[in-house]
Amino acid sequence: MFRGDILRAAREKAGYTLIGLSQALKEEYGGLVVDYTTLSQWEISPTAAPRKGNIKKVAEFLNISLSDLYDNEIPLMRSESEIDILNLIERIINIYKVNPNDERIKKIDTILM
Repeated sequence: MFRGDILRAAREKAGYTLIGLSQALKEEYGGLVVDYTTLSQWEISPTAAPRKGNIKKVAEFLNISLSDLYDNEIPLMRSESEIDILNLIERIINIYKVNPNDERIKKIDTILM
């Protein structure tokens, strides 16, 4: 379970408001990492489930570990190679939707058989 109270304590200890932390993260990472309303939800919601990439950046910025933010194990996250494979599968599905007779689809069928 995610510990929003730990996140809030770390944010306050670092001297940030919700808006201030959101802006500081944006400056640090060169783009919006997480909106202040999302940070607020993470801090107060007992069912918060932050995305790994976002919460990792927040934790690093606040100098706390991910394990500090969870009561038990950190939820399993997909590796980069799994994400690449899922993106490839999505592209294949899109090709099939547009043209099920595409030669690339026939090659995939051959491989899978």
